[in-house]
Amino acid sequence: MRLVQMIHVRKTILVCSIALCWAQSARAQTPPAYTITTIAGSGTPGYEGDGGPANQAQLFLPYAAVFAGGNLYIADQVNNVVRIVTGGNINTLAGTGTAGESGDGKAANQAELYNPTGIVVDSKGNVYVSDTRNQLVRMITTAGIISIFAGSIVAGPGVDGDGGNANGAQLDYPAGLALDSNNNLYIADSANNKVRIVTQASGNPINTFAGNLFGDYSGDGGPASAAELNNPEGVAADAAGNVYIADTFNHRIRMVTPDGIIHTVAGNGNAGHSGDGGQALAAELNHPEGVAVDTAGNLYIADTFNQRIRMVLPNGKIFTIAGGSGEGYTGDGGPGLSATFSFPSSVFVDPQGNLYVTDSQNYVIREMFPSVAPVGSGTPAIKPGGVITASAFGGFPTITSGSWIEIYGANLAADARLWAAGDFDGTTAPTALDRTTVTIGGQDAFIEYVSPGQVNAQVPSNTPTGTQPVIVGTAGGISSAFNVTVVGMQPAFYAPPQLVTGGKQYIGAFMLDGKTFVGPPGAFPGITTARAHPGQTITLYGVGFGDVNPPTPAGQVAPLSSEVYAFPVISIAGVQVQETYKGLAPGSVGLYQFNIVVPAVASNDAAPVTLSVNGTPGAQTLYTSIQNP
Repeated sequence: MRLVQMIHVRKTILVCSIALCWAQSARAQTPPAYTITTIAGSGTPGYEGDGGPANQAQLFLPYAAVFAGGNLYIADQVNNVVRIVTGGNINTLAGTGTAGESGDGKAANQAELYNPTGIVVDSKGNVYVSDTRNQLVRMITTAGIISIFAGSIVAGPGVDGDGGNANGAQLDYPAGLALDSNNNLYIADSANNKVRIVTQASGNPINTFAGNLFGDYSGDGGPASAAELNNPEGVAADAAGNVYIADTFNHRIRMVTPDGIIHTVAGNGNAGHSGDGGQALAAELNHPEGVAVDTAGNLYIADTFNQRIRMVLPNGKIFTIAGGSGEGYTGDGGPGLSATFSFPSSVFVDPQGNLYVTDSQNYVIREMFPSVAPVGSGTPAIKPGGVITASAFGGFPTITSGSWIEIYGANLAADARLWAAGDFDGTTAPTALDRTTVTIGGQDAFIEYVSPGQVNAQVPSNTPTGTQPVIVGTAGGISSAFNVTVVGMQPAFYAPPQLVTGGKQYIGAFMLDGKTFVGPPGAFPGITTARAHPGQTITLYGVGFGDVNPPTPAGQVAPLSSEVYAFPVISIAGVQVQETYKGLAPGSVGLYQFNIVVPAVASNDAAPVTLSVNGTPGAQTLYTSIQNP
């Protein structure tokens, strides 16, 4: 079984309760108030200011901006560059200022771009930019090297290339970009009236995600790939797998659910402004170009020709949160509703709920601060007693190298999700999920699950024994150090709280079908169980059993076969079992597997299961169910 299936069976319940908390907290009837300020651009078009304060620099029709890793990235369209703001100062990250398409394989700031419009940053710090007039999406690595990620410098309409490598496909004026939790890239292929998806796999294959080339409006309630879009310019993805599309010329926002079905969520198709305070589906939008979504399910819209930023709450109601007094450039330092814009083209929301608006024809980037922060924002804090060995493996207050732990507290993450295949670097598990990180004794831990109240992590290999600090980091800051005791070895079997009856904790042993637990039939509500017979092979899982051969450090996917160096002695009803396999569970991370043969013991629905490793007894008191044929 995969790790995410095995560890923390109760997590399903826990995630559901988190989602319920979000749903309840998000049911506010009105949005928060926002304060607005300019953070980049002087309001005068041009290309000056590198090396100095960003709010004194010149931009020229900036089209999109994102905030990631403490930096602000700007697609500075007419200047044909990507700018980066770090510590309040601005510099050029990519482009020479001259329109062109040269430079792939070289330093990005020596390459040429042509009207960049879309921009997004992945969890590793790679930057993707829509090099729009070159019909490309280009990628800038953390080392500063630029290359073609999608597109083929073929001007004009066309969607050739679906099913093949992304960097050989045709795009037509690619605009907005988004990444989902699996690091799949979505491209608003605007003049093709499509959204394309590049899957992070061998060759980075590209396919149509939504739209069918015809620039019209149809398809709601059916497959997104059969629907009609009209010049979509913005795209966003949430942690639940929904993808939002600014269907610009249709004056609507569409949503594609994880099952591939498309729906309209805002706009009635008429170009205009109406509907604030009512249902978003009945409201009028006017040429919306940008869209964003936060962790609480609030939707943000750059309602471009209305000179407004609008917000759709999870209850479906729409409100103007900034702009609305006509075109202009006023309001900095005051409430967003008193500000004016000039064709805001994109909006981006960070985990703290701050909004970054590209006020394109004012030649500035503006930031909007909410009066009430969303769930998951603020400085992370670990609660007292909030670091334990995974509860399904004993919940001990001490931890050990390579074992799995649970961290409890507040503001530990901006959203709730498990790791996904796209989060792995080859066979190495992620050390960050949606900007949540954990260090133990100064070493990066591996992250399997994040939520505002709980993080699950694997302790790094070779973590020193003794007292060590655990620190959680998010976009909102870092927690105070929480000291834990790291011990040399702490083996424990999988025994989730659901397997308790009559005051006895049963071990999570599986029959060979991988689905049926060993236990008294009907003893655990909703769980299929059966008694084991002497001579049967059953499977146990555990953590904390130490090194294996071949060596597999923490954070690595386990090989097909390995063997623990320790000498675990497992007994049922006092009789030692035969172990036919004792090593890491193949394909898992940090999960041990023991295939054992049930010994010849008397029938007993509460047969004790004991463990000792190198002569030291295990700390759990566990039971199983045996029946002689």
